[in-house]
Amino acid sequence: FVALAALAVGLTIEIRWVAEALHGIAGLGPNVPHLAKHLMVVIASGAAWEVVRCVGLTSRQAAKRRTARLLATAVAVTALSVTFTLAPVHAEPLPGLTVAAAGQPALLAYWAVYLAALAAALIGIVRIAVASFRTFPSGAVRTGMAWIGAGALLGLSYCAHKVIYLAGATSGVVPIDGGTIEAVQSMLLASTVLAFVVGLLWPGAVRWPLMRHIIAYRTYLRLR
Repeated sequence: FVALAALAVGLTIEIRWVAEALHGIAGLGPNVPHLAKHLMVVIASGAAWEVVRCVGLTSRQAAKRRTARLLATAVAVTALSVTFTLAPVHAEPLPGLTVAAAGQPALLAYWAVYLAALAAALIGIVRIAVASFRTFPSGAVRTGMAWIGAGALLGLSYCAHKVIYLAGATSGVVPIDGGTIEAVQSMLLASTVLAFVVGLLWPGAVRWPLMRHIIAYRTYLRLR
């Protein structure tokens, strides 16, 4: 539930008119929606990691070091909030915080914390999802794990893309337009979130009446 709720909030904030409405709220900083989106992504990735561990591991294995992972997520959320507060992004709305990070230590620290927390969760998800896909019998749970694993791989490509850009922009060797960078990274992040949502919902969704009819109809067509 936590993972789905965080993903839902993150996707909602990503909608342009929602972000613009949040920008206009009195007392709310011009780029706070970006911070809120990133906080939701970190929380959702951590929660999704716990879901995958509960599904793909034994209960004892899944619970191992859970407190440490929760503490790490809390530290990441706090660090993101602090570095955002210190960053020079409070004067006017920006299309994103990636391009603005070049040459800004506070924003570079912000992205370092965000990417480290996100990548740690995604790598953990990929490892368990791959092992589960290889060993689980065919069915809804295996399909859901495949979707989550695919989402995690997309998320890692998002992290790699952002690291490459930030490293290049900081050293002054990236000629790519900033708007293009933000658009590509938004697409990768949205694809990651969508795959996570499908994967988390799939085991339960196959029991919905409509989905059961669709599956039965497909089975019927294969048997004809």
